[in-house]
Amino acid sequence: MQTLIESLKTFLEIANWVSGILIAVFAYWGLQQLKIAKDSITISSKRDAYKVTADKVCMFGDHIIPLMIELDEKVAKKKILFFRGRSSN
Repeated sequence: MQTLIESLKTFLEIANWVSGILIAVFAYWGLQQLKIAKDSITISSKRDAYKVTADKVCMFGDHIIPLMIELDEKVAKKKILFFRGRSSN
């Protein structure tokens, strides 16, 4: 009975030692996964910001620029002098 307890004690000590190493390995792996997730979120947020910027630039080109051209044509046609010196023309 005493040898069984000694054998069990030895086995449990070895299991405790191995489990400590395994916990360290899995903790390191988990931290690597957190770093990958953080990098992925950073890249995704930059991609979304660029997409929103591109959408706003397209909207500006499709809506605002034609309205500015129309305004410039009407100002020139009606010979309005109020905007003189304030435009980039």
